[in-house]
Amino acid sequence: IYIPFVVIDLIVASVLLAVLQTVEPVYAAAPWFFGSFETVSIVIFGLEYALRLWSCWEDPAVNSRFRFMLQPIMLLDLAVLVLPLYFDLRPLRILRLLRLGR
Repeated sequence: IYIPFVVIDLIVASVLLAVLQTVEPVYAAAPWFFGSFETVSIVIFGLEYALRLWSCWEDPAVNSRFRFMLQPIMLLDLAVLVLPLYFDLRPLRILRLLRLGR
């Protein structure tokens, strides 16, 4: 399994399900599925974020992980990962598409 393809597929599936979730009859048919998928995707995105942060060593003498974490794309990834856990920001999930630009 090539990990970037799994993440890309998960991003596309997450956005599609976020769109389908806005259709009331579709959501009413299986609300547990949408919730479960969201939980699993957040866990996978969190692991992927942590692995990117862990593997970004440039210079051990400098706090390169902190600099890497402050890059705009990493801040966006963190916001898309964390904010939906605390707030009901379903439209924010669409921002996951920006990750495909990398």
